[in-house]
Amino acid sequence: MTTEEIEVRKVIKGLLSDVGINRETLKQMVKDILEEKINKAIKDALHETKGGATIEEKLRDYARNYIQSWEFKSVHRQTIAEIIKAEMKDLYVEVNIKSESNK
Repeated sequence: MTTEEIEVRKVIKGLLSDVGINRETLKQMVKDILEEKINKAIKDALHETKGGATIEEKLRDYARNYIQSWEFKSVHRQTIAEIIKAEMKDLYVEVNIKSESNK
């Protein structure tokens, strides 16, 4: 470090000390500012992306595409069939067919 840099550091440290700002105060200030900026960036990202669609819409599209994919169907086909079969047990339908000749 050059002599000029050391002198500048001393001057800055003196100025900060005069107004009551020490190393810990600076750390906390930087931490607060970063937290605020990160929260704002997250909020902005959740509401809109570059494509104009929200993150929620993109997640919904991804889920819809995955559910319609062959991979999902092959893995969950048997489970879905069993659920439907179990639900259909409780469904009773009575059908009366009258033919034209029996009128």
